[in-house]
Amino acid sequence: MKEFTIGRGESGQRFDKYLGRLLPEAPVSFLYRMLRKKNITLNHKKAEGRELLAEGDLVTLFLSEETFDKFAGKKAGEDAEVRRLLRDGARAGDLKVLYEDEDILLADKPAGLLTQRAEGRDVSVNDWLLAYLLRQAEDPAKTAASFASFRPSACNRLDRNTSGIILCGKTLRGARFLSQALRDRTLSKYYLALVRGAMPASGSIEGYLTKDRAANKVALHDHKVPGAVYARTLYRCLGTRGGRSLVEADLVTGRSHQLRAMFAWIGHPILGDPKYEGRPSGDRSFQRLHCWRVVFPRLEGDFAYLSGREFTSDPPESFDWPL
Repeated sequence: MKEFTIGRGESGQRFDKYLGRLLPEAPVSFLYRMLRKKNITLNHKKAEGRELLAEGDLVTLFLSEETFDKFAGKKAGEDAEVRRLLRDGARAGDLKVLYEDEDILLADKPAGLLTQRAEGRDVSVNDWLLAYLLRQAEDPAKTAASFASFRPSACNRLDRNTSGIILCGKTLRGARFLSQALRDRTLSKYYLALVRGAMPASGSIEGYLTKDRAANKVALHDHKVPGAVYARTLYRCLGTRGGRSLVEADLVTGRSHQLRAMFAWIGHPILGDPKYEGRPSGDRSFQRLHCWRVVFPRLEGDFAYLSGREFTSDPPESFDWPL
């Protein structure tokens, strides 16, 4: 027999979804059969699987150790899993935490670090986040085990060579809140871009964007073409000097490579951008693009404490521009 108490990070999800994450190798038919036979119970009662879990709920599995390990897909002991997660996270470096509460975390991503892995050997913000939470935990093994039912992760995605604020869900509730706010575009994100040439004081860039997935590059069109999506950016110029401008950009839409492609399209490419700038400009290691400010909307209910709050991140030294 095994018992699990639902933590804050796991609450809010359907019972059957939780079981599917807890026992990822188990057929769905097996899980429902165990529920019908009361070999899996919720708060000592028979459950159907559609119930929404709450913090403190007790899940009991009347399964043998061998059966549980088989369907949990266990490959190593809990201590080994903790060591692996800490090792992977350490490779990502030590990110600065800008804000944290029980449900969400805002961190400062450096240029050069992926938000999430593209390949198995990659290092990402998500790896750092799991290791960070383990280091804060009173019981790292228990926290690592909880990642089977909900895996904390970044909710917005920045390109590898874009720096700035990354929004992370520590709990399912926090991840849902951030994801919904990003999807509804009620949470405002502002970027700093250092671009070539003198920009107008303010303006709007809009067009239709298509993506070449093989080249991982997008193109802009001034009219609708097959496969294109509408994109719009608002901007204001914060200053111009030495043939370059510092611009604050607000993504009205959130498309892949939107800012990088749009500024290049109007003849003001982001400096250091290897895909879109088109000609050398000194150090080309990272494009000068930084997510520097996020503003939460007016909120009520569980996240009212974040209503209207603003968080900022200083741009890296490579911008060479005082703010």
